[in-house]
Amino acid sequence: MNEAGLVVEQMWLDGTRYPEADERFALNELQWLQYQLDRAATLQQVLDSDTLLRISDRPFVYLHFLVTDAQGNSAVIEFLYGRMVVHRGEELPKAVLTNSTYETSLRYRADLKNGEVRHYEEMEHNSSGRFSKAADRLDKYEGQADPVAYAFATLDSVAQGEHTRWSIVYDVNNRVISYKTGANPLVQTIAMDDFNFSCGDRHLSRSIVATASGVEGFLPLTPEINMHSFRIMKEKLAFLKDLPEEEMKTIASWFRSVQCN
Repeated sequence: MNEAGLVVEQMWLDGTRYPEADERFALNELQWLQYQLDRAATLQQVLDSDTLLRISDRPFVYLHFLVTDAQGNSAVIEFLYGRMVVHRGEELPKAVLTNSTYETSLRYRADLKNGEVRHYEEMEHNSSGRFSKAADRLDKYEGQADPVAYAFATLDSVAQGEHTRWSIVYDVNNRVISYKTGANPLVQTIAMDDFNFSCGDRHLSRSIVATASGVEGFLPLTPEINMHSFRIMKEKLAFLKDLPEEEMKTIASWFRSVQCN
């Protein structure tokens, strides 16, 4: 989430196919996400950027995105068959995302209500089953319960055991981020209003497993901090195991090349 209350979240999607090379500028999928948080304040601005910018067809990971803004607009953005596919408005009956295409998850939920899901593969039962469970909890929410606590309970209800390493909730109206991790289940908070977002030469970071709230615990970001995180991820994530050391160093230092204006 950025200071305008724009949230861009991502989930893995095997069926993703990013656009082929064309005249637009290209970023990798995580740079694209960061670009939106740096440049956009609304969902429409994210969608409009597709005329200028594309995700590279040489990605690290295959993702789809759930986007919402402070005006209450939401959309699922997927890249299928080399183009952006957007679900919003009436085409987004539930702002939920798992690891299946949004269309597949909607179809699964409808079939589940009719008792007709035996033909789905096990992975689809897992992914779209989680979608259906989370969507059902959205239907049941009537506003009495604390929304942040209810959101965490919803995430807990679809957690995947040790595969779920952390959970995060965005209070868009108040621009507050709350999160917890497997290593530290105590909920931590970050309030956007506690920070000065004017241009400067400082980039800040904080360990996601630290016990701290607000600006407490934030330290200047360095390439060395990024490299440390990269090495931990490389040990645990199979798709990063062949990433060359020099490429890791380039990515770890990339933030220094970004100009604020």
